[in-house]
Amino acid sequence: MKVITIGRHPDNDVSVNDPCASRHHFQIIRHDDGHFTLADFGSTNGTFINGQKISGEVDLFMNDVVRIGNTTVPWRQYFEEPIISYEEPVVQPVVRYEEPVMLYEEPAKVDIKSSKRFLDENRSFWIYLLLSIITFGIYGIVVWTRMVNDVNTIASPYDKRHTVHYCLMFFLLRWVTLGIYALVWQHNFAGRVGNELRRRGIGYDFGAGTFWGWGFFGILLLGIGPLIYVYKLIQSLNNLCHDYNVRG
Repeated sequence: MKVITIGRHPDNDVSVNDPCASRHHFQIIRHDDGHFTLADFGSTNGTFINGQKISGEVDLFMNDVVRIGNTTVPWRQYFEEPIISYEEPVVQPVVRYEEPVMLYEEPAKVDIKSSKRFLDENRSFWIYLLLSIITFGIYGIVVWTRMVNDVNTIASPYDKRHTVHYCLMFFLLRWVTLGIYALVWQHNFAGRVGNELRRRGIGYDFGAGTFWGWGFFGILLLGIGPLIYVYKLIQSLNNLCHDYNVRG
């Protein structure tokens, strides 16, 4: 059995620098039979598995996404056993030559890194909201553009679709169509995010209905509905990007 403790205090096996993390937040246990359990220590802000807040001790599966606040905990890597490779040294015979010996050295091998682009899995709704206000909406446009690009990177190999660039929709197409194209675009984009969450087995509730419920009709709730929609969209993108960074 192996136990890993996680929290903000440095005496944990894994220290998490997140204001939402408690000093001793939770522990993960790998039992002798190979299965995992996660036990929350009664943390102040809670522990989330696949976007759902848990309490007490629950079973943990290999594809589960564990979060504290805005931090995704890469818990699997703490249980990976190091692989030590040992090769017997090759003993070269000593050969004496009377003639000069031309020595040849093989060129050094070049380590070609993977071309995979790692995606941002730690977007913060509150930073998005604050900087959008300070920059008069410019920061929000940048974040939306990057989220659309990330969804195209993650989902296009599977659904063979491509979401139109956010700036093209925002600055041109929605005005030409008197706002109709923007509604269609948001419906399709939210539905695409929801489909990819389900395809990857991520248990976070999001889809086209989220846009219509919160993003469109939610404006009747003192105008906060669209903000709730953006919050849920950012959490969905964080979950998708983490799963992509881990599994591709």
